Amino acid sequence: MGRPKAMLPLGETTFLGRIVDILRQVPVRSIRVVVPGAFERPDMPVRWVVNPESDSEQLASLQCALRDLPADSDALLVWAVDHPLVREDTLRALLEAFDGRMVQPFDGRPGHPVIFSRAMYGELLSASPAAGARSVVRHSERRLVPVEDPGIHVNVDTPADYQAAQEGLQRPSK
Repeated sequence: MGRPKAMLPLGETTFLGRIVDILRQVPVRSIRVVVPGAFERPDMPVRWVVNPESDSEQLASLQCALRDLPADSDALLVWAVDHPLVREDTLRALLEAFDGRMVQPFDGRPGHPVIFSRAMYGELLSASPAAGARSVVRHSERRLVPVEDPGIHVNVDTPADYQAAQEGLQRPSK
């Protein structure tokens, strides 16, 4: 994309700005953003967690976040920055549904973001980065939360995806 996705403009903010704004509205206990060491950090009310292996698989960033959590953490909500169109009501539904199992939104098929329970931390920390979190998710008990939010499936990886995300943000929600 030519620059970090987190800082791509989206509406009146950026991908990361929109995600942080929604997380603050929900609210969650604390917000951690995992970034590569060279990432220019904007002034935001978050805790920055550096992933020293910036070219690593996504699981390595998730593992950095897990290692940074306070000891009394009971869950980790993972929201990848390339899924910026998830709606606030979806986050609220996930948080309300959390019952100690993994929670994932479902709109025709499972989507993002995901809440991992404390019971999964050990497996996630010991999982192979090449296998990814899916190696843990496949055999874990999870709760699928029905939502009406196409944003849970919008993954922005290309300029065409980015254009579609810009257009999707401008469409009225259901």
